Order: sequence, then C-alpha cells, then structure tokens
Amino acid sequence: MFDNHASAAWRVELWDLIRATPALIWVLLSKRPQNAPAMLPPDWGDGWPNVWLGTTVENNLEAGHRIPHLAGIPAALRFLSVEPLLEAVDLAPWLGRLHWVICGGESGAGARPTQPDWIRDLRDQVHAAGARRFVKQLGSNRTAWPSIKHPRGENPAEWPEDLRVQQVPA
Repeated sequence: MFDNHASAAWRVELWDLIRATPALIWVLLSKRPQNAPAMLPPDWGDGWPNVWLGTTVENNLEAGHRIPHLAGIPAALRFLSVEPLLEAVDLAPWLGRLHWVICGGESGAGARPTQPDWIRDLRDQVHAAGARRFVKQLGSNRTAWPSIKHPRGENPAEWPEDLRVQQVPA
C-alpha cells in the first residue's frame, strides 16, 4: 500500500474499495510507514474505523526508524508486527500510541533464533501498557525451543503455557 513503486491509480482504487466496505477490517502492514501520510486519501481525517495501520519491527534499530512514523499517523488502530523478533526490543517510548503488538520468531531455512525471554519481555511491556498482544509463532530455529515439533513453531499447544497469548483488538 505504501510502497514507493505502487501506482497512484492502484492506490486510489484500493482506497475506494476500502471506503466502500466499512464492515470489513482492513489490516495494512508496511515496512514504509514514513510514506503513509502522503499516500492516505484526502478524507482520512483521524483515520477510518475499518483500517488498522501497522509496521514491521525486527530489532531496536528498525523500531527507532519505523515506529515514530507510525505513531504520528492518525489511525483508529495502530499495530506492530515484531517478526522476526531478532533481539529484545524496547517499545516503551511508543506503547501509548500502539493498540496491538504481534510477535514471533523467524521461519524457514536458515531461521535465526528467537529467545523465550525476548518474547516474554515484549509480552510484559505490551500488557503493562494496556495494549493487546498476540504471540504468532516461535520460529523454525530449534535452538531455544527443542520440544517444538511444528515447522514454524506455530502450534500453541507445544509452547510454554505463559507464551500462549493470542489477543486481538476488540
């Protein structure tokens, strides 16, 4: 949606479709939240109730680059996808502007490990701020998760019980 190479005509068509489907929740996730203000429709105002805006964050460097842009955009709901979680990430400066945080490990061949304590820390930060949290998967790297059987660590029944948190915004 906010890609540098997406055509303006395509974006106008998509905004028209989103506007015409107010009963659907549109979850727009981008690695380029800095582009969003110039690409929002003219009637965006404080955000449309059926559009959730999010960005991906995998480490503190990207958190510092992307979250301030997202936090500055008027939106009904702002969220992060902290995937793959590659280090402990401090969200404290922005949690008051975020409504939902999804986190998970990396999947696929060559996946880098996600440590249980990183997920727990993120879970606790988000909970303390009153936001919703969702642990999506633990990742394919079995270094920290030797008991996981599913390929991406996506089965909560195999996880430590305290990580089985899958909340969605109300």
